[in-house]
Amino acid sequence: MMTRPAVLLLIVSLCAGSDTLILRSGKRVSGRWWATDAKMVSFLVDGRLESYPRSDVSEVFFGAEPSADAVHALVPKPDQIGTVYLQASAGNLLELERTQPSGHREGGQSWTMPGGRSSFRLNNDSRMQFLVEMPSSVAPSSFQLYPLETKGNTRRTKASNRNGPPLTAPLTTTQVADNTYILTPAAALTPGEYAFSPGYSNDAFCFGVDPAVTGAH
Repeated sequence: MMTRPAVLLLIVSLCAGSDTLILRSGKRVSGRWWATDAKMVSFLVDGRLESYPRSDVSEVFFGAEPSADAVHALVPKPDQIGTVYLQASAGNLLELERTQPSGHREGGQSWTMPGGRSSFRLNNDSRMQFLVEMPSSVAPSSFQLYPLETKGNTRRTKASNRNGPPLTAPLTTTQVADNTYILTPAAALTPGEYAFSPGYSNDAFCFGVDPAVTGAH
């Protein structure tokens, strides 16, 4: 039977080091990794066991979190300014489907893109970390993420209301180098079609999200 002093010693020893859990919202949680299963990640935080849905977790660092300089050194430099890339789990950059939408005001303001589905596909359990190098003096807030709906052989932005601007999905923006930013959806994306587009050009960078394949090996 474990005595109370032994229990306290166990907790102190577990908390002696520190791991870091990063949520998709950008929040960082310091503590010790405890356990994970198909749905939840458990962390020991200030002696309390806290659990977080896996869909809300972006990354976990075991031991000391890398310094900002070290993180920046791990980020590849994009080949083209203004182009949005997926940063794959291996660290390489994959350019999203690029197209130019046309605009109209039928039933509210919207933009239409050719093709019912993007050629660039992700599963909804994929790591969704996107990278863009912006032109000098352009604010990162100029980039928006738009959920799209398929209409025949086209994709169209969704109106926030009858005559309002297109609906957007919230983003977390992190600067990693001069004019270079990581764009991360602030919430897990449901299956469907999406496009990034900046306010300073008519380009759209599209991708599709498919349901995760259960039972795949």
